Amino acid sequence: AFYLYVNSKPVGFSKDSRLPAEFDLTGLVKPGENSLALRVYRWSDGSYLEDQDMWFLSGIFRDVYLYATPDAHIRDFWARTTFDSVYRDATLSVQVKVKNYAKRAQKGLRVEAALYDASGQPAHGWAQAAIVDVKGGVEETLELSGLVQSPAQWSAEFPNLYTLTLTLKSAEGEVLEVESCKVGFRQVEIKDGKILINGQAVYFRGVNRHDNMPDRGHAVTVESMIQDILLMKRFNVNAVRTSHYPNEPIFLQLCDQYGLYIIDEANIESHGIWDKPTKDPEFKEAFMARGSRMVERDKNHPCVVIWSMGNESGHGPNHAALADWMHAFDPTRPVHYESARNEPYVDMISTMYPKLDKLVEFATVPGETRPFILCEYAHSMGNSPGNLKEYWEIIEAYPRLRGAFVWDWVDQALIRKTEEGRPWFAYGGDFGDKPSDFSFCCNGLIFPDRTEHPALWEIKKVYQPLAVTAVDLSAGKLAVRNKNFFGDLSYLTPTWSISTDDRKLAEGRLPALHAGPGETEEITIAIPRLPALPGAEYWLTLSFALTEDTLWGAAGHEVAWEQFKLPMAVPQDYPLSAGSLPELKIEESLARMVFLGKNFSLVFDKQDGRMVSLKQAGRELLSTGPAINFWRAPTENDLNTWGEERAAMRWRSVGYDQLAETITGVKAERIAKDSARIVVTSEVKVKDGAVLPPAETAEQRLRMLQMGLTMMLSDEALMALCPRMGLEYSALPGMNKEERIRSFISELAKQNRIFEMLVALKSLLVEMQQPVPPELEGVIEAGGYEMAPKQPDPAAFSVETQYTIYGTGDVILDVHVKPEVEGLPFLPRLGMQMLSAPGMEKLTWFGRGPHETYVDRQEGAKVGVYSASVDDLFVKYVLTQENGARTEVRWAGLTGEDGRGLMIAGSPWITLSALHYSVSDLEHSRHPHELTRLDEVVLNMDAAQSGLGSASCGPGRLEKYQLKAEETRFRLRLRPYDAQHESPVWLSKEAFA
Repeated sequence: AFYLYVNSKPVGFSKDSRLPAEFDLTGLVKPGENSLALRVYRWSDGSYLEDQDMWFLSGIFRDVYLYATPDAHIRDFWARTTFDSVYRDATLSVQVKVKNYAKRAQKGLRVEAALYDASGQPAHGWAQAAIVDVKGGVEETLELSGLVQSPAQWSAEFPNLYTLTLTLKSAEGEVLEVESCKVGFRQVEIKDGKILINGQAVYFRGVNRHDNMPDRGHAVTVESMIQDILLMKRFNVNAVRTSHYPNEPIFLQLCDQYGLYIIDEANIESHGIWDKPTKDPEFKEAFMARGSRMVERDKNHPCVVIWSMGNESGHGPNHAALADWMHAFDPTRPVHYESARNEPYVDMISTMYPKLDKLVEFATVPGETRPFILCEYAHSMGNSPGNLKEYWEIIEAYPRLRGAFVWDWVDQALIRKTEEGRPWFAYGGDFGDKPSDFSFCCNGLIFPDRTEHPALWEIKKVYQPLAVTAVDLSAGKLAVRNKNFFGDLSYLTPTWSISTDDRKLAEGRLPALHAGPGETEEITIAIPRLPALPGAEYWLTLSFALTEDTLWGAAGHEVAWEQFKLPMAVPQDYPLSAGSLPELKIEESLARMVFLGKNFSLVFDKQDGRMVSLKQAGRELLSTGPAINFWRAPTENDLNTWGEERAAMRWRSVGYDQLAETITGVKAERIAKDSARIVVTSEVKVKDGAVLPPAETAEQRLRMLQMGLTMMLSDEALMALCPRMGLEYSALPGMNKEERIRSFISELAKQNRIFEMLVALKSLLVEMQQPVPPELEGVIEAGGYEMAPKQPDPAAFSVETQYTIYGTGDVILDVHVKPEVEGLPFLPRLGMQMLSAPGMEKLTWFGRGPHETYVDRQEGAKVGVYSASVDDLFVKYVLTQENGARTEVRWAGLTGEDGRGLMIAGSPWITLSALHYSVSDLEHSRHPHELTRLDEVVLNMDAAQSGLGSASCGPGRLEKYQLKAEETRFRLRLRPYDAQHESPVWLSKEAFA
């Protein structure tokens, strides 16, 4: 415990180290002094605390500041707005607290309140005044109220603000003080399971946000806050949860100004000991202080629409008490707290990271009428998240579901520099800190420097404020639905274009749209007569851009888009048949076959069963020829070691990362004078001598059980579970619940009674009317629980690869893969990998882009033709991992400065990545700056890759996005070409029988 001296004079002290919310420093500061010396002493021995010892008191002094006032002072005020039943006219009520710091009474004090519009002019004739007498040392409360006719309303779409001024005058008319704040006419209600803003049911298209900068930590600047808000608005985010503490006050002022809905969250979290503090009466005052101070501080902000009582602290009497206070003090805003589940003291139900089927269950609970939100979902850790689209399909299908908040906004890494001065981002363990949470502070949609993760483009698309559906594409008829809540679509300029491959065939501008909130407007595009080109795809793209500059975006900024493949009847690709192409010469030796054709040569090694050289006009294009590949550098979602998926653990347990191909046969034949075929058969098995880790050890299972029960059970529930298992709660070793649960699980594991305990646990949860986790349901349905699961059989595949070589230089790879082991986990990827020769630095592709995409995160990428340098294809996730893929690639060209290179095509398409880093290096490095850049380009040409999911703290990928280990056939085409004389667009239209 400590006491405080200011300028060597005692101000106050407390044995429990809690300081009063306000110090009266009257008489301690001399006129003209502009600083104070604050010194803190230990209560026990009076010794002075050095600055370096003060860190643990930072929370106590965080909000300490000095200010000077006149004797009569407007100490506090609160502006509240309420609308009439039709949400047209409003009442503005202002509560004013006038304090008299002097000993003598202050009589005839006058408080005047006035309202001004955005241009500084008096607004709506609203002006109020009151006279008050205040005794010495006393505070009086006044209420000033009046009607405002048809005020401009505040919402995230239209953040209209007024200025309220409060003037305190003496009885003689002298102005003693003037206070002001921004006022937004905004009313929050819950009706019919929905959250209403000014009578309109809204969705929260949200993110969770921390105060964080890479070079300043939590000491954020105004510029960075504005940067955050501009990015949020430009990427269609309309709501922020201030996780897990009230953010910097200026952030709320900016959200008032720019327009964002805020769930303001109290700094209450006790994750490690869960519900112990909320059930301990000694903590009640701390709960009340943290919650009430937030409310008092932020009550005047129209952007704050919901109070949150903190995060992950169980639920109990202290939360109930705080909720009661919040409801009584501020009935104008609802109260949220996720861990309360369905307790009656919260106004909405909330959860984190549910599976989609569980989300539907939450939305359809019989008799539940409160709205439901996902305060955290789509864990954006590293290369993540997947299946955002599916979440929002469900949210918009069930009326009680009112939105979701991505975890989270920004990677919270800190900038450091190498000895050479190269900047890099550091996370847990990079500061010698042990233990640490490694990279678990990096879950953002943006990098620490505010550049965008590719996932942010997915958010923009899924959150966009309109939807376009096809009515009759052949006639150009579409329907546009306005997903805004307050304004029509007239602020957007709609345009359209039709393209095929890299050609834009037509474009135009549509008349202004006027669909109101929730309304649908039909549009018709006069589609011109289009040339029916062989094998062409015709894409209609609609774009909706700002017509005029706004506070957050310039005219022309694209807010939303949609794309449709037109139903055009086109001729087939240009057919090419064997016998009609340039002659193919073959030279064969014992070890190799050399194929010579029109301006190319190809060398095939019969021993290794692969291409070892492919030259065009004498220039080498390959460093290493194509080989079958199943492995990717695990993403952070893959690396997850808890929950159901644990993908990388399962992949490694069967040896997907240690596969080696053994050639079992090479057979060559000439098909015609212009073509030949090589058939390579091989076995792909785990390398000899490889040691495979277990998919899951008994220790891991015990640890997961302990974690799950610690989160799931209160002390009371553990007390109830113990006698059902024949154990005495009081006899369990341990000082707290976590230690007792560890002892409980260990004892039952010794007795081989874990499954029996799980059955009893389910029964107890049902009796307590608590949700039964799906993982628990699954174990019980399976009928048993193995403490040491059987090690799966190592992976093995048979592969047949047919190389058909033509005199044009085309190489068609037909690959047939068949698993030789049953029950294998889904695959990371399946495709061919090769290394180009150095100097090939430009990739052009026709597929999804321009940014990185994966099968469950590609909604935000248009189909088109794009180009980028290979270096720019690399995504510098703070922790190195799989990255850089482009999905639905029809064709791609990798070329050097001279335009010569290699065309790659899929049938119908592939997932492609081109990087200067090996999969192994990506897997085993920690940071991008530690990678070794190869001169060659590592090309991964995948028939498919598994999706991303968000299993680092949430569900794994949906089953439809899992690449099953099953018999598969796929085709690739390689073709040397010269971009100065040949187009990959036209080359890709050639079809080989």
